[in-house]
Amino acid sequence: KAMAKSTDPAQADLGAALFNYGAAAKACFGAGTQEPEVQTIVDLGALVGDYEAQNGDVLTGTLTGDYKLTVADGANITLKDADVACLDSGAYFAAITPLGDATVTLEGSNIVMGGNGVPGIYVPEDKTLTIDGAGSLEASSTSDACGIGGANQISAGNIVINGGTVTAYGGFSAAGIGCGPGADCGDIIINGGTVTAYGGHQSAGIGSAVGGNCGDITINGGTVTAYGGRESVGIGSGEYGSCGDITISGGTVTAVPYENTIRPSIGSSPYASCGNILIKNTVTAVYVVSSGGPGEVDPIGTRFGTCGTVTIEDGANVIVC
Repeated sequence: KAMAKSTDPAQADLGAALFNYGAAAKACFGAGTQEPEVQTIVDLGALVGDYEAQNGDVLTGTLTGDYKLTVADGANITLKDADVACLDSGAYFAAITPLGDATVTLEGSNIVMGGNGVPGIYVPEDKTLTIDGAGSLEASSTSDACGIGGANQISAGNIVINGGTVTAYGGFSAAGIGCGPGADCGDIIINGGTVTAYGGHQSAGIGSAVGGNCGDITINGGTVTAYGGRESVGIGSGEYGSCGDITISGGTVTAVPYENTIRPSIGSSPYASCGNILIKNTVTAVYVVSSGGPGEVDPIGTRFGTCGTVTIEDGANVIVC
């Protein structure tokens, strides 16, 4: 038997109030009960051909064949104890190649190595690669390519590092993080993590390679150490190259030019140029090393090159070693 509708105004008001309360509670707490993002575990050792990683993929294991590993445009993937290397010297592709904007989250210990003059991780021109997470990444390349960035005559996009322990080795004539020789790259932004970069011959650890051009270099946080290759600065432009403005506003930064050469630590290598250099008083510390010895050359700026205005704010903790 159907229940008769109440005609009591007080009961009607109570029913409406309970209904509205339930709707509000669902709206408030419902978002917190959504299904978590589905992750797909991809065993690299089981691949038998090229693979395009999708959003949510977790790449793990050791790639055992010379297969091209790409990342779908806009995808957020995870590297978890992954070992990706181009084993065949005839393979003309990076260890990992995003097809557009991409985010790589690090878990565990990861290694990527490009072969035959291609980067460990290539960053497409006009796109952005973001690296984050609590794991580690070692990225390297042979010949004229970056650990992370571009390659010889192959331009790259923007690089953002928010977290993780990232170590990048540039090939013979390439930056550790940035652009390859004779090529361009976008901006380089480091917001956190522990980042160490080694430049190749005539190339910066972080910045541009010989004859290459990169955008602005911004360090907002983290622990950053950059070693310049032969004749080059730690952070800035490689020989005959250029970079945009260099801004250091946070974190602990150490920049080291190539040993046994009288070069600045941050700025422009010989016959090269950079934009303005600004070190803010919000940094934890900036250590600059002139391998020619303190006092022989300004450790921030240029020698036999050009750069914009160098500004070190009052109170900035800059230590010359």
